[in-house]
Amino acid sequence: MNYRLLLTTVLSFTTIQTYADDANICAKSSGEAGIVSCTRVIESARWKHTNLAWAYNNRGIARRDKGDFNGAITDYSRAIELDPRHAMAYYNRGLARKIKGDLDGSISDYSRAIELNPRYSHAYNGRGIARLEKGDIDGAIADYNRAIEHDPRNARAYNNRGNAKRKKGDLDGAIADYNRALALNPRYIFAYSNRGNAKQDKNDLDGAIADYNRALALDPQYAHAYNNRGNAKLKKGDYDGALADFNRALELDPQYTIAYKNRSIVKLAKDDINGAIVDFIRALTARSRNTKTVSEETKIMAR
Repeated sequence: MNYRLLLTTVLSFTTIQTYADDANICAKSSGEAGIVSCTRVIESARWKHTNLAWAYNNRGIARRDKGDFNGAITDYSRAIELDPRHAMAYYNRGLARKIKGDLDGSISDYSRAIELNPRYSHAYNGRGIARLEKGDIDGAIADYNRAIEHDPRNARAYNNRGNAKRKKGDLDGAIADYNRALALNPRYIFAYSNRGNAKQDKNDLDGAIADYNRALALDPQYAHAYNNRGNAKLKKGDYDGALADFNRALELDPQYTIAYKNRSIVKLAKDDINGAIVDFIRALTARSRNTKTVSEETKIMAR
């Protein structure tokens, strides 16, 4: 028996199997496992051009999921160099840029993704979020409309359009959109919380509290919902209930600026002057957070 030939065959098969495993993990995994496997695929030199662009795009996703947005952007950019028509890489780079606060760069990438794929519902949704953050409410609504037109089951786009309508003062329109988002996804935590905010704006405090309760039943660690439910209880004169909710929000997020401010108001109403002053000072020193509404971008379908 030719043992050398047998050993060579076994090693070759093992190498092929390892490569296939890496490609599979690169396609499906995030975090460190995805980074390692995609890196091995890239360094294997087996793939070129569009196939190699796929590996860079997926490694970018894995890096993004670990919070390495600069590394993710570098990988997406490399994917685009290899395949200038890679709409998903533009979408993913737009998402990473938006997270980093580069709204103009984000909008540019989403626009390019849409040019390459005019039916790209998620890209319209993402561009709408960036436009809303820039204060372009009408532009955002137009993008959410297109996202829904191309995917009528895009619950995130309904949720986000509801946020934009609420900013315009169209509370009934906002609630209708949140209702539709929840009809599509009855476990949509953000939509319950956002609908609660709109109901609170309409002074439907019991309805708002019911929505926050639903959000918290689905995610008991959701600090925003505790803060917003505390606001509703405060407006109803339930100071003890409000205080308990603000306390819980701050247990979950000790840097929650608005929760400190809100708790100081409750303490003032309860004649705890010193406690109110301490919380007000904490509100000034804690990092700022936007806690009123949650816009959601799609990370699924980005590979």
